[in-house]
Amino acid sequence: MHNLFNPDNPVMIILGKIWDLILMNICFVITSLPIFTIGASLTALYRTTISLKENDPEWVHTSYLKAFRKNFRQATFLWLILLAAGIFLSADLYVIYEVIDPVYRWLQYPVWLLVILLLCIILFAFPLMSRYEESTGMLIQNAIRLAIGNFPTTILFLIIIMSVMDFAFHNPELRILFFSLYLFIGNGAIAAFFSLFLDRIFERAEKN
Repeated sequence: MHNLFNPDNPVMIILGKIWDLILMNICFVITSLPIFTIGASLTALYRTTISLKENDPEWVHTSYLKAFRKNFRQATFLWLILLAAGIFLSADLYVIYEVIDPVYRWLQYPVWLLVILLLCIILFAFPLMSRYEESTGMLIQNAIRLAIGNFPTTILFLIIIMSVMDFAFHNPELRILFFSLYLFIGNGAIAAFFSLFLDRIFERAEKN
């Protein structure tokens, strides 16, 4: 029984990591509620995954809030730009599908390419911001370069995100359970999983 509650016990280590992910997720959900703060929340989320990997002695919420405050202005500025672009592209798709003649439906393809590009920027720019100090323009450029240069990983990330969204909206009988789990640990778990790949990508980029 004594060994079970030993901090070095593998079971306790795993439970501790799960608890850290839950705390990260709670912090992310709360700080994302105003919507315009999602960029700062994403940056803080990825910064906290670094702290967990390095076994930083700081409490998870302390590390998260410190990163949130540090990157708030730049992350919010970048997020608002991306959000505005997302709204614009969504409006374009609505017009293509619902307003104009179906003969022009082919116009959806370049718009969808831009949507994918936007998602790629979101996937890489905020993790970049959590690790490096760069201008907003350079963050966007480097995010695009990394997304293209690591195409298989980018596709994996997109598949995971699309699968989560598809499951959430096409399984009404499990929707409450799904959203409960997602709000409980989902964002933290996905960020931690993505970080396993992002760490290697950034390490390779630093050597080049």
